[in-house]
Amino acid sequence: MYSTGNGIGRDELPLWIGYYQGITESLDELKIVLPNLVFNDSLWIMGSKLNVKLEEFKNGHTGSDIVLFIPAEQLAFAGDLLFVKRHPWMSDGDPANWQLILKKLYDDPGTQTYLPGHGPVCQKQGVKDLQNYFAKMQDLAGAANTDSLQSRLLMQPPPAPYQSWYFSRFYEPNMKFLFTRSRNATAKQ
Repeated sequence: MYSTGNGIGRDELPLWIGYYQGITESLDELKIVLPNLVFNDSLWIMGSKLNVKLEEFKNGHTGSDIVLFIPAEQLAFAGDLLFVKRHPWMSDGDPANWQLILKKLYDDPGTQTYLPGHGPVCQKQGVKDLQNYFAKMQDLAGAANTDSLQSRLLMQPPPAPYQSWYFSRFYEPNMKFLFTRSRNATAKQ
């Protein structure tokens, strides 16, 4: 993948241009609106043709993420808890707990198809790939226990299975975030 020098591959550039263009064009119309319905843990919405379940998952990508399940279709809209063939942004969440959430989504026999927040629709393998990504990145961060090892790791591209993934510019900040978490966990012991 050709990089533009800022960690964005040439084939990925249109995604970012569209993203920022959409934000710019909608700024005058955006309004912050407080919710008129809140729930704890989960909420079922019963329709005349379809029932859906909203389920909260805490401390994954952020402090609170929601997944929309359509059981009759074996479908889950996973939002930012699922990135398919894209490096996730880890620094606003808890990577270890995020892994547990992904395991729960993967192990759910009632869900076969996932719509991620970023990337193409996938089956169970897409969830497993992200689980493996988290495990690999956390292993690398834990093994790089000195500043020189960390610097050396950051100078290398992402590990082979993830080099072709979009959002490669997230790899370095993700690793720095994981280095800090690993250092803090070691200091507490």
